[in-house]
Amino acid sequence: MAEDTPHIVPEDTEHLNCQADASSEAGSDGRSDSGSDEVSESSTIVYEHESFETFQHRVKRFCSTQWPNATEDCFEISRLDGGAFNRVIGIKYTNPVTEQSEEYVLRIPRFESAPLEYEVADFVFAAKSTGLPVPEVIAYDLTENNSLKTRYSIQRRIPGQSLYEVYPTLNPSQKTSVAKAMAQVITKLQSKVYSRFGRIDPTPVLAGTESDLKKVFRFEVPARQSWNAGVDERIPSAPQAVFELLLDLFERWKAYDISICPVDDCERLNKLIDMTKQMEELGMFKDQPVAFCHLDLEPRNILVTVLNDTEVVIEGILDWDSAVFAPRFMACKVPFWLWRWDDEDDDTDERNANKPFIDELDLEIKRTFEGAIGQRFLYLAYPRKFQIARKLFILATEGMRSTGALNEADELIEEWSELHIELLNPVKEMLISKDGFPSLGAFLKRKRQILLQEITRCSIM
Repeated sequence: MAEDTPHIVPEDTEHLNCQADASSEAGSDGRSDSGSDEVSESSTIVYEHESFETFQHRVKRFCSTQWPNATEDCFEISRLDGGAFNRVIGIKYTNPVTEQSEEYVLRIPRFESAPLEYEVADFVFAAKSTGLPVPEVIAYDLTENNSLKTRYSIQRRIPGQSLYEVYPTLNPSQKTSVAKAMAQVITKLQSKVYSRFGRIDPTPVLAGTESDLKKVFRFEVPARQSWNAGVDERIPSAPQAVFELLLDLFERWKAYDISICPVDDCERLNKLIDMTKQMEELGMFKDQPVAFCHLDLEPRNILVTVLNDTEVVIEGILDWDSAVFAPRFMACKVPFWLWRWDDEDDDTDERNANKPFIDELDLEIKRTFEGAIGQRFLYLAYPRKFQIARKLFILATEGMRSTGALNEADELIEEWSELHIELLNPVKEMLISKDGFPSLGAFLKRKRQILLQEITRCSIM
């Protein structure tokens, strides 16, 4: 490929028509138009990047080769807040003939091992398949054979503001509007059912091969991350039940750990396998179709426009880099930040979703969301057993490669051991009639009572 000749994303799709911004795993890349000098200097030192002051001139020269009949004077380059895994640059192009301007975002991976082809494919697939406003990738280069001397992707920039910055300033009616809009986003994501768990195969997506867009690779062990290229072979995913998927992943992690540390007894992994078997015995994995899951629907990854005193519209959903094909319960994490706002944007404990309320307005927002989303979602959202299952799935797909992950696994194992006993007791009660013999009628009656109690508890808290 000739220098400065990018891959152009195929445009033979009706969904690739929305403007786009960028995001990162650690937060919304480009959340503001300018980062402070302190942030810029520290990130330059940490990631050993060329400073923005000099890099912006190279970006201008690069842009002049990408746009037909453009000169460097046609471009304004701005520094945007990057994330942990991507450097982000703003590009404003003004057509010298029409004098009309368009804005774009240049995303550059911070790590050489970052799987850019997966990240680009995630955005393209999401735009074509979800019906949601998704960042449009207009060009990318998976090589360093360009004047930037780095891999990159270019996206159109979405108009709107970060919901993270806007939400605390909204009035109750506007927050209620956001709650309804979030329910619509989640419902759209769950409206399609797929056949295989794993990550999208980027090759047909980037080639625009419509018939092969749903090809999926199995989850890799170790997981391919921005800081870790991984060593596992890319193998097409086969149809699996949820139980088979989790068991297979944990067994592969055991084999991997033993390969690098033969004396490892894999005690944690064996306990996680036991958890998986117990969840299967409880019937938790039944009726769990494959869904395309975003996994990070947080305010920092949502762009909005405030229309008036009562209405807020979602302009864009960002950060599809970690999207996967997963069991439906993974798409049922409650966006409880709607009614329990945390200025630090770091409250990820799902147990807080149902804590008692002090503010009646927050309770009304919660009820609005629940009324819009429906009982099928709530059944998989609030029960602690499914919240634990979501954490178990993350451990199965990402592994325990840090002290934090190891500690979380230990806490999860301990909590599940207690919850499992509680979950077994009602089953024993349901199976025994008044005279001490098994009773199907008593079983069904008690099961219905527990289900109604659980639904009622979730809706009133």
